[in-house]
Amino acid sequence: MNKSNAIISTAAALVAVIAIGGFAYFSFAQNASSFETESASVSAEAGFKGGGHDWKSLTDEQRAALEARRAARQKEMEARREEMGSAIQRGYSSWVEAVKNNMGENAPILSQVNEENFGKFSEAHEYMEKGRAIMQEIGVGREFGGRRMFGGEGKGIRGNCAQ
Repeated sequence: MNKSNAIISTAAALVAVIAIGGFAYFSFAQNASSFETESASVSAEAGFKGGGHDWKSLTDEQRAALEARRAARQKEMEARREEMGSAIQRGYSSWVEAVKNNMGENAPILSQVNEENFGKFSEAHEYMEKGRAIMQEIGVGREFGGRRMFGGEGKGIRGNCAQ
């Protein structure tokens, strides 16, 4: 690969990461309040105040309840990711419809991605999917950027994620 192609490939990968990161950020921002409400509800049921979990002091029943909710949330997020990926493959109008269904009519991403730049957005999504597959192939998988990568004790970036 010559220097020009290497620069173009690197730039394309960077654009992909930035675009997908922005999409993920806005997606999270739309869903953060419902997640925090759910987390506080789980904490209250488990007998904790303030939304934090001390995994070691939980009973087996409380751990099972938290793990069941975590698994359900993970399954929901995977389904949403697959739905959005399929919508991207079907084209701009399908993607817009999926975003509005998942994130609301005024989702910020809709003001950033338009019919004109959707091709680049779709390309960025493809790079993200390839990156995810490579991470899983080398054994990093789901833990990349999440629970096990930061500290190795089942703690996320904020240090309060249950294992």
